[in-house]
Amino acid sequence: MREKRMDASSRSFRAGKRALSRHDAQAAMRFFRAAADSCAPDRHEELALYLYWLAIPLLRLGRSELAVKSLASAQKLKPRGFPRKLYEHMVNDYGMVSTGCEEKDDF
Repeated sequence: MREKRMDASSRSFRAGKRALSRHDAQAAMRFFRAAADSCAPDRHEELALYLYWLAIPLLRLGRSELAVKSLASAQKLKPRGFPRKLYEHMVNDYGMVSTGCEEKDDF
């Protein structure tokens, strides 16, 4: 049964990347979410990868708060790498979506 889970998650992941390459962010978000849902909980590296890729279509759809949550979960599972870099780039000192201006981040 575990092999079926990994197959389903990897198939959904590949389909999500194809949808993202076709600029279909809505479909990509569904596929990446399915990949994360079907991933075994003990496979931290894969789950972090799926959550990182889930953040990309969320950003394209304008759902930056959900993208930050996805990146926060990904960087907790894998503290070094792209999820961490993108998370640090997107958030302010409070852990919320950065506005690009330090004065406006306080509001």
